[in-house]
Amino acid sequence: REVIDVQLLAMQGGDISAASALWERFSQPDFHLAGIEPWGRHELAEAVLDSASQYGLLRDSRLHVIFPSEEVELIDPATGEGTCWHEVHLELRVHGIEDEGFTAAKLGWECSNLGDGQGWRNSAVTWHDFRPDFRPGIGQEEWPRICG
Repeated sequence: REVIDVQLLAMQGGDISAASALWERFSQPDFHLAGIEPWGRHELAEAVLDSASQYGLLRDSRLHVIFPSEEVELIDPATGEGTCWHEVHLELRVHGIEDEGFTAAKLGWECSNLGDGQGWRNSAVTWHDFRPDFRPGIGQEEWPRICG
């Protein structure tokens, strides 16, 4: 969870280039975000700086990161290898007030540990966007609403 928090907060710190390098450092070699091909720190920085990209949300100063549930971990005790899943909500708040905002996106964040001493690293992120201009998110499918 701390690795995810650090990466998301780094994007709000203003130095998008350094934040993108941090994301690259904390990612498995085959990691990429949907719609960013090829994957790399420079491409991520471009996507985050592009206001027409869903990833521009990452640098919004109103962004608050919420982990609404405990992570799920599967770890092999013999090797130390494992996978961990986190539910992450990205909320936009007016003046930092919790009740005066909305959930802009929900992420399914998967990390893996290869037992190589490098710790938990990004292996996949599923991004479901709720903002009208970006809904449902790159590579996502809008499910039909059957109730209400």
